[in-house]
Amino acid sequence: MVEHGDQALLQGAAFYQLVDGCGTVALVKRRDIHDCAYTIEAGASTVGLLLKHSTRPRSWPFTLSEAELRAIRALSSEVSDRRMFIGLVCGRDGVCCLSARELFSLIPAGSDGGNHQMRVRRPRGGRYRVTGPAGAELPYRIPVKAWPQRLFGGNE
Repeated sequence: MVEHGDQALLQGAAFYQLVDGCGTVALVKRRDIHDCAYTIEAGASTVGLLLKHSTRPRSWPFTLSEAELRAIRALSSEVSDRRMFIGLVCGRDGVCCLSARELFSLIPAGSDGGNHQMRVRRPRGGRYRVTGPAGAELPYRIPVKAWPQRLFGGNE
C-alpha cells in the first residue's frame, strides 16, 4: 500500500463530501495554476477551488503563500471572484469554506509578497471563526455545514 499522508486523506474526505452533497460533478486539477487548485463543474455552474489542510486540533493554522494567492487570483479571473472559493480542511473536523472576497478582506492592502498566516477556530458545537494575518476577523462565523453547498448554493 502506498502512503499518501494527511493531505491526500483529508482532501479525499473533502472531495467525498463534495460528491455526496452535490451529486454529479466534474473535478479538474489545475496543475497549470497550482498543485492545490481545481475547477469544479456541477450542471451549468463552474467554480474555482484552492484546497488547503491543517491537522492541529480545534485551532487550525494555515499559511497562504504568494503563489497560492496568485493561483486564487488566476482562477478568479476565469470563474469570477464570486465563484472562487478556498477550502480550509480543518483536520477531521470539516472544511471551512471561504469565498475569495472573504479571504482578501482579511489580508491587509499592500501586503504583497511573503506568506500570510490565517487561523480557523471552532468551539465544540459552534461555527468556524476565521482570523487573518493582521488579526482581522470575519464579522460572522462560517457554519460547519456550509461545505460543500456553499460552492453552488449562491451563498458568498
